[in-house]
Amino acid sequence: MRSTILILFLLIFTGCSFKTTPQDMWRKNAATAFERYSDYYLKGETALASASLNSAIKNAKSSADLRPLSKIYLGTCALHIAVLIDDPCSEYKAIRDMLDPEHSSWDYYNMLQKNFDNITIKNLPPQYGDFVTAMQKEDFQGAFQSIQKMPKTSSLLIAASLMRKHLNESQIHEIINAASFRGYKKAVVRWLGFLKEKSSGIKKQKIDKMLDLLTH
Repeated sequence: MRSTILILFLLIFTGCSFKTTPQDMWRKNAATAFERYSDYYLKGETALASASLNSAIKNAKSSADLRPLSKIYLGTCALHIAVLIDDPCSEYKAIRDMLDPEHSSWDYYNMLQKNFDNITIKNLPPQYGDFVTAMQKEDFQGAFQSIQKMPKTSSLLIAASLMRKHLNESQIHEIINAASFRGYKKAVVRWLGFLKEKSSGIKKQKIDKMLDLLTH
């Protein structure tokens, strides 16, 4: 009886100990590392962001399937845009011809480059559909209302940057508050700098003091 129990225990232990690792673990690792990069980048954690991005790219280059790598390159470009850095997405463009047309994310690229008239809405990540539809109609109030409904702060920042020339002071404050809530210091500093350009007098002095406090 005792030997039978022992054999059963060993069989269960063996089954639990030798579970197969998913063959596409590289894909999951790349996605997880990029999520970390996104968070660190917007917070201004430069060293951690760099390490996470390198890990994401290294994992994505484990396969001839370039879709994950293209998403990382586009995502990196999008995060630059989120903090008001214009980026032509050169790394993505360098590999675009190696992607199948249906997997090229070309519509998302066009959105990032503000080529709103060259976008098929259904091909975008769903959170941007209403925003781009409004931008195509030059309905800037509607575009901002769609931004307010976006669940992810990073998406909100990206879209807001793409229409920043049409934002008023109150709307910019709302963007800064959203970034502040998540502790996205890099985004807060960059957007405060943008608000400063639109301000004067006492308001501009207050922003200068805030920036000095946050950056020293």
